[in-house]
Amino acid sequence: MTRPEEYENLIKTGHFKDHEGKLTNIIQYLEVATQLSQDAKHLSFATSKYTLAYDGFFQIVQAVLEFYNVRSTDKQGHRIIAIQRVCADLGIRPGGFKLISIAHDRRNQATYGDPFPPISQEEASAMLHILDETIPKAKALLKIP
Repeated sequence: MTRPEEYENLIKTGHFKDHEGKLTNIIQYLEVATQLSQDAKHLSFATSKYTLAYDGFFQIVQAVLEFYNVRSTDKQGHRIIAIQRVCADLGIRPGGFKLISIAHDRRNQATYGDPFPPISQEEASAMLHILDETIPKAKALLKIP
């Protein structure tokens, strides 16, 4: 498959590396994203809903990267470049990207440093809304029924 030029450029700059993608992995990433969305809808604790929605969105990022036969490198800041690239591919507006970027930073900070800050129900619902909007967009882009 021919990758879009943007992906080739991210390989050249060292943000992405070649990776042999597999259809089974793409399907599994999308299935996990769907399951995380469904589970998040049953939660009342905003932080749990928010983190499941972000994790589901990141499964979509992984599916798109798999489709284009790339992976982000392990260097600091390269995963957010992957998220940004996939957001562009899926037509996510700047406000949505900002919310995803904040979620990414919060997740990393809570994983590697400080505790999760308080998350409002509105933030959790917004992140879940983004996940729910991107699942069908990702399936269409990746040609998965």
